[in-house]
Amino acid sequence: MKCRFTLIELLVVIAIIAILASMLLPALNQAREQARSVNCKANVKQVSASLLLYAGDHADFCIRYFPRPAQDIVWSKEFFDAKYNTSPGTFFCTKDQSLYALRAKTVTSTNTFIYCSIGYNAFNIGSSIRAGSSDTVTPPKLSQIRRPSRTIGFGDTALVTNNDLGYYLLRDATGTTDGVLYSCHNGLANIGWMDGHVSSENGGVKLTRTPNSWIPTNHPYLREPFNKTIENCWDIQ
Repeated sequence: MKCRFTLIELLVVIAIIAILASMLLPALNQAREQARSVNCKANVKQVSASLLLYAGDHADFCIRYFPRPAQDIVWSKEFFDAKYNTSPGTFFCTKDQSLYALRAKTVTSTNTFIYCSIGYNAFNIGSSIRAGSSDTVTPPKLSQIRRPSRTIGFGDTALVTNNDLGYYLLRDATGTTDGVLYSCHNGLANIGWMDGHVSSENGGVKLTRTPNSWIPTNHPYLREPFNKTIENCWDIQ
């Protein structure tokens, strides 16, 4: 006599499979997100290393955030053109699914580097805008940074007005509409510090998926130089 499943037994098996799947999927999603965060950290690490290489060739000076404004060349494009970093994809967070990120390996136009999703601490490290001196253009030397392990160099960024895109600047102003620190990894943002180490930190912003829906008014940036004065970032020499 052949053994056959009854309808009830079949439904029980299906229910058990559904329960097991519901238990496993969150763990799989978490593992996938962890892998993306690790890959993004590796990208931030490589970009940070490019800055150290650049400073070694330029009398210890950090790169300007807009080194060639006449040609619309930003820091990331300069790194690529000067071969400090020849992998355009490393300027993007692994969660960035914008057209620029997806085409970064084959299309290296100026906009590709403007809308990269790893931003540079433009006004404190990429220039002297926050230094309170008459020279707002010249960036600091690495040796001038007093607390490199607590000073942000790079981090995950996004445009508030279009958070499908990243931005080459990491701004320190409240109420900014571009270059915000983006907590895109389970509420954490990957940060590249000026001593070269990378960490995932809480303190960025979680953007909605609707453009123009939210602009931060009290932006919770991390540590120096974002929530303290510029004198805690680097010395004027």
